Amino acid sequence: MPKIQGTAADYLIAQLCAVGVRRIYGVAGTAIFPLLDAIRRNPEVSFIAATNELSAGYMAAYEARLTGSLGVCIATSGPGAVGLVSGVADAYFDGDPVLAITGQVKVGQIGTTTSQYFEQQTFFKPLTGLTKQVLDPVALTEVLPQAIGTALTERTAVHLTIPVDLIGKPVSIDQPAVQWYPLENLSGDLQATIQALGSFQKPLLILGKEAVFTVDRWLTLAERLGAGVIIAQEAKGLVPGDHQLNLGGIGETYLPALIHRADGIILIGSAPYEKPFLPNLPTVQITAKTMDLDWSLPLTAPLTGNLSFLANEIDRKLGEQAANQEWLTQISVSREELRRQLTQEAETSSQPVHPSKLMSALSLHLAADAIISLDIGAFSYWFDKSFWAKQHTVLTSAYWRGIGSGLPGAIAAKLAFPNRQVLAVVGDGGLLLNPGELGTLTRYNLGVKVIVANTGNYELEEQKMAAMGMEPFGTTLLPVNLIQLAQAYGLKGKTVTETSEIDWVLTQILSDDEPVIVDVQCAKPQLPHPIPE
Repeated sequence: MPKIQGTAADYLIAQLCAVGVRRIYGVAGTAIFPLLDAIRRNPEVSFIAATNELSAGYMAAYEARLTGSLGVCIATSGPGAVGLVSGVADAYFDGDPVLAITGQVKVGQIGTTTSQYFEQQTFFKPLTGLTKQVLDPVALTEVLPQAIGTALTERTAVHLTIPVDLIGKPVSIDQPAVQWYPLENLSGDLQATIQALGSFQKPLLILGKEAVFTVDRWLTLAERLGAGVIIAQEAKGLVPGDHQLNLGGIGETYLPALIHRADGIILIGSAPYEKPFLPNLPTVQITAKTMDLDWSLPLTAPLTGNLSFLANEIDRKLGEQAANQEWLTQISVSREELRRQLTQEAETSSQPVHPSKLMSALSLHLAADAIISLDIGAFSYWFDKSFWAKQHTVLTSAYWRGIGSGLPGAIAAKLAFPNRQVLAVVGDGGLLLNPGELGTLTRYNLGVKVIVANTGNYELEEQKMAAMGMEPFGTTLLPVNLIQLAQAYGLKGKTVTETSEIDWVLTQILSDDEPVIVDVQCAKPQLPHPIPE
């Protein structure tokens, strides 16, 4: 068993390296100086310096989401710790294994009026699966493995607070060789679930991102049952757009009449964005953890456990099923109607650009395995409807809906998969929330393409206020020359004002691996379906 000689910070970093951590995201601050020094001395791990803690939290969350491995972010005490919380919350609600480590004032100053002190555990508790404060280096040898194990086995965010004087103390600690594996529990009545599945004559199967490693098995189930397949926004790319059962995504921009003719829903994982648009039908939810079951839905025979095991058991025990041919015909008609709408929308605007055209153009030009980090805004709903996926990977904030996550997520994706094409698809509001991360692209020479759907306002909020009978107010953004902003950070920039320019510009920027901003002047079409209240 190897012995760690050095500081408590050296032990902590060595243990993270032992479970495969190769990048730690954060912002420098006094209370984590010993931790930064330990990272500097360890050749197995890199420190990725974000320009603010908001971005660092999202970077850790999206690396964890993309790779399934532990994402790590660090911040100093006080405002630094608070700055991480949105990314940590995103990981917690979307089930990503993230460890957030925040500094604290010296042990003797805890509970006093010392600058930057506050009680962090109360703050982080509602947004993590575990939060603890370490007050002794020996305790770190118990608490750190517990935190890592909780994050990896329960697929959740965890948090540790470590005072600055403790993390810098010299230690001589044995490093245990420990591995963690996902829990393989089974909860529910498998036979009742199978009976419920077999009773549906016009089923819909909704795939959440939890299905990423078992998607082929759930598609086999859909084919046996003759189920129309709806892809949750964060799971875009799990099923190719040309699959004969793929109905696309649903939401403000697209809500096929077909879903109101269904007689049952099969939900794999969760679909928080799609939930308000679902009809009130018997729902079989199959998910990894009992805590993720959504009892506000009309659940019947829900099932939790290892999704691979459950998919195999259902396939083995379901028996022969005769798919409803009339329902399959309706699915086919619905798919053709969607294609017709996409074609029509792509031709309705020349200047400014219809967002549907922008998203369908991205479908045509991106590499089949491209990674898209999708921020939140009205444009993301047009993406959900109009982006025709192949084997793409889409990263987005499903539950937390955190604006400003798109660019940090793309940075983490490019670091994790440098040989894949990576795009950040963002609004002008989301980009201006953390524009300093454009400099991060330059600093680390990351060939991320930043596509900005520029409307000059918070378009989604404006439409929501209008739908509620209010005069839109406080939604206008200060005009910013995004090309000059790109150049200030050493990036190239291009502007698109007309539909006819999109294909040419995308061809140009995707021909190399240099970072670039594309400022697309977008129209502001009304979302076809009101936001449910």
